[in-house]
Amino acid sequence: MQRANELKIAEKNKIENAKAQKDAKSKNKAQDVGKQKPLGSMDEFDGDTELLFEDKALQLQEFDEYLMIRGERLNKPFIEKPINAEDHEIMIYYSGASSVGSGYSVLFRKTENCASQFFKTNGRSAIRKTGSYIYEEFLPTDGFDIKVYTVGDEYMHAEARKCPSLDGKVQRDPFTGKEVRYPVNLTSAEKDMAIKVVNMFKQEICGFDMLRSGNKTFIVDVNGFSFVKTGGKFYEDCAQSVRNIIYKKLMSSTPSKPLSMDGSAKKNERAKSFRNYRPPSAKKKPGNNWELRSVVAVFRHGDRTPK
Repeated sequence: MQRANELKIAEKNKIENAKAQKDAKSKNKAQDVGKQKPLGSMDEFDGDTELLFEDKALQLQEFDEYLMIRGERLNKPFIEKPINAEDHEIMIYYSGASSVGSGYSVLFRKTENCASQFFKTNGRSAIRKTGSYIYEEFLPTDGFDIKVYTVGDEYMHAEARKCPSLDGKVQRDPFTGKEVRYPVNLTSAEKDMAIKVVNMFKQEICGFDMLRSGNKTFIVDVNGFSFVKTGGKFYEDCAQSVRNIIYKKLMSSTPSKPLSMDGSAKKNERAKSFRNYRPPSAKKKPGNNWELRSVVAVFRHGDRTPK
C-alpha cells in the first residue's frame, strides 16, 4: 500500500509527461495549437505507409504546378514533412515558374556547415510515393525562423536563426563554432501560443519553432524536451523555474496537518519524522561541513539522430 501511494505521488509530481511527449513527435498535433492553419490551404495525411495514392478518400492528384488533396488545391512551392518528427528529411517542391526553376530542396539535420541541398529536375518535381506526410504551403519570411524554449508557462526564451532553406549554409560563430542566434522579443499573442503548447503537450520544459509570415505567426514544429544551446543566463533562469515548479508540486501534494503543540513538542515531533540518513558508524571529520544529501542526474535519450 505504501509503495502504491508513493507511485501515485510520483505520478502527480512528475515534471514531464512522457506519454504526452509522443504527441509532440507527431507534426499534425502541433498544428492544432491556436488553430494556426496557414491560409486554410494546409492539409495532412497520416494514413498507412503504402497507401498514399491508393487511399481513395484522400483524393490526391499531382500536377506540374500544384497538388489536389480532398478537393483543396496546394500550389508550389509547398513543403512535405514526415509525420514522425524524428524523420528530419523535409522536402520543398518548386515549380518551373519559380525563380529557382523546377526542382526540390531537401532539408536535413545540420551536417558540418550544411543544412539543405537543392536538386534541379527536368520537368515536374514529383512528391514521394511512400510514407506518411503532411503538406504545408510554403510561408515567405524575412529569412529567419524562431526557436522558442519554455520552462513552465511563465518563462519563455526566444532566438532567431537563419532559415536552412535559404542557401543551405549554416551561419556559425567563427570563435565558438556554434550556430549564430539572435535574441527575439515575443509578442503577447506569441506568448499565449507558447502557453498553449506547454499545456497541450503537458511539458514543463519544451522547445518549438515559430515562423513569422506577414502579420501572422505560425507554430511549425514542437520538439518536446529542449534546452538553449548557449547562454548561461538561460540555465540560471531554468534552474530557478524548475525549482519553483518542484516546490509547487510538492506543496500541493503534501496535506497540511494542524498542530496543537508547543514549540519544543513541535521540534521533537519534526525530528522523529526525519529519516536518519547518516549511518551511526560515520563520523564527521573536523573542518568538513559538506554532506552528500542526494544525487541529481539529467539523462537524454540515446536514439536521437546525431548532428
